[in-house]
Amino acid sequence: VGVEMNDASRCTVEANEIWDCGTGAHIWRWCKQEGLNEDNRIAGNSFTGITGNAIQLGTGTAKNTVTGNDIDGSGRNGISVSGKAQVLKDNRIRGSKLKDIVINEPGAVVE
Repeated sequence: VGVEMNDASRCTVEANEIWDCGTGAHIWRWCKQEGLNEDNRIAGNSFTGITGNAIQLGTGTAKNTVTGNDIDGSGRNGISVSGKAQVLKDNRIRGSKLKDIVINEPGAVVE
């Protein structure tokens, strides 16, 4: 995993080049404490040659923003979205083996 955020809130991952890994950026939930895994931002990153999902938002996460990322050649999906009230905006996705964006749970917002 290029960047893993577990039980993180109000964090920013910005302007990185991430290449040749299994998952590019992954936000996921272990602890069930209220307010964790919310309001994170993945913005302006470049993901190249990712063998799995380039960006993955896990079940139980909420209100995270994924904006302005460049994804080229993911082995699964460009962005895999679970959780609630997630915002995806202005991402450039090319060459995903499955789908550019997959919504696994209702409630995500894609702009």
